[in-house]
Amino acid sequence: MDFNVMDILFDCAVILLATKLLGLLSRRLGLPQVVGMIIAGLLIGPAIIGQFHPGGFMGIIHPTDAEMDVLQSFSQIGVVFILFSSGLETDFRELKRSGAASSAIAVMGVLVPVALGTAGALLFMGWPGKAASHGMLMNALFVGSILAATSVGITVETLRELGKLNTRVGTTILSAAIIDDVLGIITLSVITGMNGGGSVGITLLKAAGFFVFTIGAGLLLRWLFKVLVKKYPHRRRTGIFALVMCFMYAFCAEEFFDIAAITGAYMAGLMLSGLDDTSYVDERIYDFYSHVFCLHRHQRGFQPFQAVRACFCRCVRTARSCGKDYRLRRNCQAVSL
Repeated sequence: MDFNVMDILFDCAVILLATKLLGLLSRRLGLPQVVGMIIAGLLIGPAIIGQFHPGGFMGIIHPTDAEMDVLQSFSQIGVVFILFSSGLETDFRELKRSGAASSAIAVMGVLVPVALGTAGALLFMGWPGKAASHGMLMNALFVGSILAATSVGITVETLRELGKLNTRVGTTILSAAIIDDVLGIITLSVITGMNGGGSVGITLLKAAGFFVFTIGAGLLLRWLFKVLVKKYPHRRRTGIFALVMCFMYAFCAEEFFDIAAITGAYMAGLMLSGLDDTSYVDERIYDFYSHVFCLHRHQRGFQPFQAVRACFCRCVRTARSCGKDYRLRRNCQAVSL
């Protein structure tokens, strides 16, 4: 497959520039930056402009299949980081209080879109003037199940940007989005089974197995994390342990249970939430990806040079510490002489 590293670098530069500029414009209009980022993705690709360009405009960026796989991998890892960080910030007490409300919202968030989407698709295909065949009904149900999907990543970033992620409302919305994601998979599996493919029982068994695995392995890893934090508080090794847990949960969720990797990452963060070094790990992880997009926790104003300033300050601190070490060595040499 055709693959060029230079094209990847150009695509990343265009994506970062477009998303940040449109995100800033969206913020000025009183909307979350995520809205501008979505619009940027539509504008730099062929989705909108390509429909009106007589020569078949392919977009500002037009990666090959191999290059698109790389970009999608970058985005997947980024969303995994975001959901893991959100899990670390989640308050267990708020989660318990909002359990019933989250479940009700998630169920309605699946039933209503499926019902309305199915009815709309049937009307579009000529029903009730034309009798609905089995194939027509299956197609309509598939359309309805597609509309039940929820973007957990966009939900998290919007709530975080508004400073509502740790509130009761934010916890309820995020929990409902996670449950909705699992229910959406089950719904799609049921519809596929009705069409003669797939197995509903296996899907339900995998969903139940995922939560059993999450709780069972999570309790053990949570205990190991406590031991590690007690022996090595505020050390990088605790953050590395947390990241390993995040990636393994994301991998197992997608590979073995057919659950979205971001759901596994969120559950990993949830298993480590509320511990002594949780805030330390969360800050390290958030700093890692927030400096790329100049995003800052609980900050409503946009500061485009914050990441550059942070990097500069780190360089200054490093230079100062190196200077102190150099002066200390010179003093020791002078004393020894």
